Amino acid sequence: MQTGHLTSQQNTLRLSVAPSAVYKDVFVVRVDGSVDTLTADDLDNVISTLVRQKRTRLVIDLAGTQYISSAGWGIFISRLREAREDGGDLKLARMTAPVRDVYDLLELDGVLRHFDRLDMAESQFNGGNGHEAPVAPRLASIQTTAPADVSRAVPPSSIDDALRRVVVEDPFYSLGEIRSRLSETGFPSLGRIGTLRALWSLGLAFRHQRFRYYRRQMRSSSTSR
Repeated sequence: MQTGHLTSQQNTLRLSVAPSAVYKDVFVVRVDGSVDTLTADDLDNVISTLVRQKRTRLVIDLAGTQYISSAGWGIFISRLREAREDGGDLKLARMTAPVRDVYDLLELDGVLRHFDRLDMAESQFNGGNGHEAPVAPRLASIQTTAPADVSRAVPPSSIDDALRRVVVEDPFYSLGEIRSRLSETGFPSLGRIGTLRALWSLGLAFRHQRFRYYRRQMRSSSTSR
């Protein structure tokens, strides 16, 4: 990949990569349009190519992004880990309101750092002190009471089983609270990224998905009695 301007156009997504004008070895990936099931592979190809070329100090500029699907967020998380393993990192900048709403809902602030301005994100790779955008307060937890035979009757046999039981305990647990409950059930910590990836694989990354799952389990429990 050339260090100059690169553009990829397909469907409703436009991707461009350019080196930072100020900071050495920092590359800005500009994302315009929607990252969905049809375009997520394009985004993954661009970021993975940069990572393979050891260009792992990346800023994702989302000023022109209208939508990011779960597949798109999964790409950021996967490539973030690869970048960090090679001494780099991945920062997000200039989110639009619709994208920020999902970012907050998924509680990604502890995994992927976001900055209001592009220069703030770039400066983080060089000891900058740019301030992160304020994190919206999380939704208030609604206490729920799950029947003992649904959530705790038999010790969970797998991490997937354990995650489902934690969701049934309280579908409004935060990501941190889910990790804490997993630890209490005897499972080793997966870390924030690992826990989020596991929830994603179960279709339980969003709070509304966890609440729907909780309601299905409650209905199932009621009809089986």
